[in-house]
Amino acid sequence: MRSPVIEALDRHAATSRIVDAVSFWADSAVESLRYEELVERAHAAASVLLSYASPGDRVVLSLPAGLKFVTAFYGCLYAGLVAVPISRVRGPAGQALLRGILEDCTPAVLVSDEPIGVADGIPRISTAELETAALSSRPIVKSDHLAVLQYTSGSTGVPRGVMVTHGNLAANSRAIREAFRHGPESHAVMWLPHYHDMGLVGGVVHPVVEGFRVTLLCPWKFMQKPIRWLRAVSERRGTTSGGPNFAFAECVRRTSPKDYEGLDLSTWDLAFVGAEPIRPRVLETFATTFAPAGFERSALYPCYGLAEATLIVTGGPKGTFPEIHDISLPNDATRKVVDCGVPPSETRVRIVDVETGRVCPAGHEGEVWVAGPSVTLGYWGRDSPAFGRQLPGDPDTYLSTGDLGVEIGTHLAITGRIKDLMIVRGINVHPQDVEETAVRGDACLFGLCSAAFAIDADSGEEMVLVQEVEEADATEARRDRIAHEVWRDHGVRPRAVVFVKPRSLPRTSSGKVRRSECRRLYEDQTLRPLLPSTATTAENVHGSSSITL
Repeated sequence: MRSPVIEALDRHAATSRIVDAVSFWADSAVESLRYEELVERAHAAASVLLSYASPGDRVVLSLPAGLKFVTAFYGCLYAGLVAVPISRVRGPAGQALLRGILEDCTPAVLVSDEPIGVADGIPRISTAELETAALSSRPIVKSDHLAVLQYTSGSTGVPRGVMVTHGNLAANSRAIREAFRHGPESHAVMWLPHYHDMGLVGGVVHPVVEGFRVTLLCPWKFMQKPIRWLRAVSERRGTTSGGPNFAFAECVRRTSPKDYEGLDLSTWDLAFVGAEPIRPRVLETFATTFAPAGFERSALYPCYGLAEATLIVTGGPKGTFPEIHDISLPNDATRKVVDCGVPPSETRVRIVDVETGRVCPAGHEGEVWVAGPSVTLGYWGRDSPAFGRQLPGDPDTYLSTGDLGVEIGTHLAITGRIKDLMIVRGINVHPQDVEETAVRGDACLFGLCSAAFAIDADSGEEMVLVQEVEEADATEARRDRIAHEVWRDHGVRPRAVVFVKPRSLPRTSSGKVRRSECRRLYEDQTLRPLLPSTATTAENVHGSSSITL
């Protein structure tokens, strides 16, 4: 079977009359391509790339957001090459990450408009060079051929390339269409990084495969001024847009009523939220804040997905404010979790007991396993026990995600990550719960990130909480209040509560806090705390209210 992605783009180029099929928005200046223009430019890029590489070779795309990236990406697909999208290389950390990716995937060529020192020996092509040829003959590209190596943004820092086929991209596009109810009149507005699964599959692949308009904008423009995202939705009359939980929080925290003047968000009928723990308070606050601009709270749409399953796994239902469920915890407490919907028709989800490997009863927490045509082939150049898992009496093969969740009826709620689970003095504690406790009810901490993690101590594992806070709000009283409430809610007293400046915690490209990196920075004493921090004493570990941190 030929690539359904390429066939879809060819079909739209021949039949669609959309003049701004793929656009790039830069503070109201818009550059657009029709489908036939995209195909023409992709053909030229494919021809040039094939003079350096053969079908199946890897091509690293180190480009900023924009139409030049889109052209180069589809040039790779038409040429039967494997696209490897990465962020632009900045600083020593970026150089180290790129070096690891180059060593892992051994690309034949690198596309970049900037010189990259660590890529010595690999031919580099500029985007201008990709426009200098015409494609004389097209390789046969099939559904099961690799299309992308999607390097994950995991917390370990070790680059792993998820092998995504043309068939995976098409299957996940069908799943998104089913979940989001997209049609020809839909219009996606996407600021998410094109080197991350949400930005690449959700913004660059899905709208093109399904044949509706998409407007892209630069992720860094959003990070500098979150209001730019909402202005793009307003000006472009977007119907679908979204991002991680932190993006919605940033829009509330870093905008003012004056910024809302002239905003019209009434066309935005699906605001997807995913990629990290979804906070009920953030959803409610965003909906309330932007209601005067026409935003409907029923547009909020929590969903769950991961790169190893191409992108979406569950979502919906569309058009209703997300349900919030109370679930029981082992210490007899309860936790509020956000309903992340149901899997599309071709996807199967099971909640599996980590110890027994058997499906959990309804309402019990376990690991999320996924099966279906969106599940990718695995990691480039390495075996992983996460892929090809089986359950007793079930013929399907599953991906074990490493995520913890519960089924509530037919719906899924995500509760945490297996590797982040802390066991402190015999008590199981999810870092997400501790982090939620820290910011709950404190307006000064709304939308700011925190990281809870365990460290080794003489008495066993102990917990540390690092919390972002504005310097003026970093008081001892706030620190002591957090420590007391964590102990009250979870039965574990932090060894230390450390305040740091906003946006100083290390994050992945999707906005998730890298807890293992936070642990390393804490242990190396390189966090730059805003207040002196000392460990709790042994006598107050079990509950003295006069804690010194």
